[in-house]
Amino acid sequence: MSDPRKSLLSQNIFDSGIHERGVTEGLEIRFSEEIQPGRPIHEYCFVPCHTVSWVQSHMDEISTWVQTIDPGDSDAMSALFSRHLDKIPMSGMPPRTGYVYGHLLVRAFQNHVGKDAAELANADCEFVLGG
Repeated sequence: MSDPRKSLLSQNIFDSGIHERGVTEGLEIRFSEEIQPGRPIHEYCFVPCHTVSWVQSHMDEISTWVQTIDPGDSDAMSALFSRHLDKIPMSGMPPRTGYVYGHLLVRAFQNHVGKDAAELANADCEFVLGG
């Protein structure tokens, strides 16, 4: 039996690369936040509070690292989105930081362009990332 979600998506975000995955997850989280506002970020991202704090204080380091990795790097994908980290690219990096990082990137981009998540649903990830 095929997965019905795959028929709704033009591509599999889990195979499309780390940059696309970060933007897609960030848009999904922002969409949830827009339709159900008022919750803390960690609840939208399904992470502990300290993960949000860690990402907020390491955004520049994460951005520098993300810019240097190959988009198809499975170790990097796992480091950002997995609950069980095999390799930690930065000291103290908690699991699932990619969700918070994606959320914060998309939110900053939304503030810059003045559009909501639904309006950005088909935006190219390079456009969102400033490329």
